[in-house]
Amino acid sequence: MATKSIDVEALIDGQRFSAFTLRVLVLAVLALVIDGYDVQIMPFAAPSLVKAWHVSRSAFGPVFSASLFGILFGAPLFGWVGDRVGRKACILIGSVVYGVLSLGLLLVHDLQSLILLRFLTGVGMGGVFPNAIAIAAELAPRRWRAGMAGFMGTGITIGGVVPGLIVAQLPPGPIYHQLFLIGGLAPLALAALLAIGLPESIAFLIDRGGSKARIASLARQIDPATQATPEDGFVLPARAAQEPVGYRALFAGKMAWITPLLWVMFAASLLSLFMLTSWMPLLLEASGFSAKAAAGANSLFQVGGTVAGVVVAFSMGRLGARMPAIFFVLGLIAIAVAARAPLSNAGLTMVIVVCGFCITGIQCALNGTAGLAYPTPVRARGLGAALGAGRVGSVIGPLLAGAMVSAGVTSARDLFLLPLLPLALGAVASFVVAARLNLGQAAGSAA
Repeated sequence: MATKSIDVEALIDGQRFSAFTLRVLVLAVLALVIDGYDVQIMPFAAPSLVKAWHVSRSAFGPVFSASLFGILFGAPLFGWVGDRVGRKACILIGSVVYGVLSLGLLLVHDLQSLILLRFLTGVGMGGVFPNAIAIAAELAPRRWRAGMAGFMGTGITIGGVVPGLIVAQLPPGPIYHQLFLIGGLAPLALAALLAIGLPESIAFLIDRGGSKARIASLARQIDPATQATPEDGFVLPARAAQEPVGYRALFAGKMAWITPLLWVMFAASLLSLFMLTSWMPLLLEASGFSAKAAAGANSLFQVGGTVAGVVVAFSMGRLGARMPAIFFVLGLIAIAVAARAPLSNAGLTMVIVVCGFCITGIQCALNGTAGLAYPTPVRARGLGAALGAGRVGSVIGPLLAGAMVSAGVTSARDLFLLPLLPLALGAVASFVVAARLNLGQAAGSAA
């Protein structure tokens, strides 16, 4: 018989920023840093692969899209699995899968094998992001929830900076070997670290009838003063008896409008983001930048995105669902300037940093918005579905830019023209979502 009843939502909301909170945040962000490294590795490896394998630049369109196409399947698949077997388990499985397959890249010597392995790597990478966001949202108190969900996106952008830093330290030559080796070993080491240090979502454990001893232990970590025991009762906010479950819940009530619009916004954002980051190193080099300057500009794009993640973390709680709309408008302006304003190479590099701030800011704000829009039973699934829809854009973006290069256009400035239309569509969708979604109420349902 239960000795006392513990309100889990009040337990989470009442916690102080402690070593436990810091551990969850650091490990979840670290998972995304390494995930972001592997997502962004090919644009930095491509210039040396072009020279080593004697292939054309335009042949790399499918290579850039392959892992993104894999994430298109992996994100909704692991989101669905995460709502059944646990967020932590999916992060571990995804990390091991893409780590082993990234090491396999060291053994390939042709584009076809490279494309296949990158696709399979993407499936594994798709398991990390939605479940890491779900854990962060479900273990954070309400007052930090929106900011933490938005801040998580900085992990991906920090990871995107790392390949450029590595390239800058390596001598000219076939540097892709070193990049692939790091991309394989890092997620395997991460999986071992997460297995020891990352907790499962307490709301998930209760919702799925997890071990009472495990739930009590996690409750004591969140707030030692509870002195929780396995005999205690752990209570989540009651859900209506007729509340939709499964994928139907993603389209219930006001979500019938919000979910499809979120998908449009994710697709527009990720199309623009991966179109630019995939092709910038090659096209900047073709436009007169040195190899290191081109890699550096791409890394600075990611630095701008990291700053945007911090801004989102501190502003999301106040601005809520208006954040994506603000960044969409800023992104349209920055991209237009990069495409047609008269700029020197140094000036273009500075504008690229601003573009990184705006475009990645859109994605960080969307991660926070989607991470709070869905209730616990379908949070990973909702995020996975949104990311899956977004990956349609991320696959199409590099292919469109590749078609442009195949047609003979090799100017980096022309590359910035391509995202203008999808960003405009995303901006329209973002204003509708901002008017319909009360993120404050959503944040309150995280537990």
